[in-house]
Amino acid sequence: MKRIALGLCLLASPAAPDTVAERMDSPGTHVSASLEVPFEALRLLIEQDIRPVYEGREQNPSNSLRDDRIDWSAEVTDLSVGPTQDKGFYVSAVIQGEAEMRGRLAGIMMSETIDLEVRAEVRSRPVFRPDWTIALDATGRARIREAEIGFLGLGIDIGETLQPDLDRAFARGLEERAEAVAGRPVLRGALLNLWRDACREVPSLGGQARFRPTAIATTQPTFGPGGIRFTVVVSTELEMTPEEEASACPPMPDRLELLAAQ
Repeated sequence: MKRIALGLCLLASPAAPDTVAERMDSPGTHVSASLEVPFEALRLLIEQDIRPVYEGREQNPSNSLRDDRIDWSAEVTDLSVGPTQDKGFYVSAVIQGEAEMRGRLAGIMMSETIDLEVRAEVRSRPVFRPDWTIALDATGRARIREAEIGFLGLGIDIGETLQPDLDRAFARGLEERAEAVAGRPVLRGALLNLWRDACREVPSLGGQARFRPTAIATTQPTFGPGGIRFTVVVSTELEMTPEEEASACPPMPDRLELLAAQ
C-alpha cells in the first residue's frame, strides 16, 4: 500500500522543469542564447518613468499655527541600480528640493523655506511567468531627512509632518508599478527578435529548406555584478518544401516555457 501511495503521489506531483542542458539534448534542433541586461541599461529605463519635478501640498500640518500649509517640490538627483545579496536587485534614489511653510502665528503671517531631501530604496526579486509577464515582488521605503522650520523659536518638524503621507504614496506607487508590469507581456516583446531570427533558410540547400521555431523557453533571471542574466532556448524544426510553398514564420506561442538553470 505504501508503494502504491508513493506512486500516486509521484504521478500527481507537477513535473520538474527541464534544465537548459536537458532541453538542448532533447530531440530536435535547439538554439540557446545567454542574455545579460546591464544595470546601467536598467537604470536608464527606470529614469524614463521618472517625472522631472514632484510637487505637493499639505494643509494644516501644525497644531501651533493657523491657516498653515506646506508646499514642496523636488526632483531625483541621484539614481543607482545594483545587485542585492538575496538574489535580486535594488534601485536607490536621492530626491532633493525645497519645502515652504506658511502660517499665522499670533495674527502674523509667517513664511519659511528649507531644503528637503528624501532617500528612497526599492528591492525586487523579479520572477518570469508563463504568460510572458514579470512579477516584481518589490519592497521599499522612502525616508525624509530630519528638517525643522523655526517660527519665532517654535520648532516644527517637516519630516515628521510629511512622512506618513510619503509612506502611503510610496507604497501605493510600488503597488501600481507592480500591477502595471504584471499586466503587460513585456517578455514577448523582449524575446521577439530571437524568435524571428530562428526563422531562417538553409543556404546550402538552395531555398528548399528552412528552420521554423516551435517553442521558446527561458530560465529565471539571476543577478550578478554586471547585470541581469538569463538563458533563452528556441526549439526549431526543419521544413523541407520548395521556396514557393514555404510557410510564414509562425507567431510566438501563447505560453513561455520556463527552464531550470541546472
